[in-house]
Amino acid sequence: MRVCKMCNKEYELSESGAGYKYCSQNCSDEARRIRKRERMRKVNNLYEKYEEQRYCKQCGKDINYKRFGTVFCSDGCRQTYYDRLKTVGDKDITLEKLFERDKGICHICQRQCSFEDYTTRNGRFVAGKLYPSVDHVIPRSKGGVHSWDNIKLAHISCNSIKKDCQDKREVIKRLRSKQVK
Repeated sequence: MRVCKMCNKEYELSESGAGYKYCSQNCSDEARRIRKRERMRKVNNLYEKYEEQRYCKQCGKDINYKRFGTVFCSDGCRQTYYDRLKTVGDKDITLEKLFERDKGICHICQRQCSFEDYTTRNGRFVAGKLYPSVDHVIPRSKGGVHSWDNIKLAHISCNSIKKDCQDKREVIKRLRSKQVK
């Protein structure tokens, strides 16, 4: 009987002699990743930068073998994390709080928004062009989340012209073409 150097599990040596140090290919691969990581840290003098362990934001698995700056162990974990955020989001976001945070300025055209720009027709609320709205900087349709760091104040008209575009130049071009008409 032998003891695996990775997981400390007991195993039997195969007839061919395979499995000399590790009980499985997974343990062998993990040991190789650890050796490679340590070698890279030593060669590049990165011990301070990588001093603490890094874990996946979604599942908690060790991700030290991944490139620095990576926060998820796989695309599946990343997608699950953002899908969960989309459904939950920040529940304390209100238009009034956003208006206060952004000082009433539309982030697209840089003009003042107005809560007074509305009418009522047949008992229904109709917002005017300068009425404020919540704009998702990275649109929810493109993976953006409903959180304080992804929203800004925008006029309803500017927001509807922007739609799901992320390119600032394209949005400005759309605004100018709408203003000319």
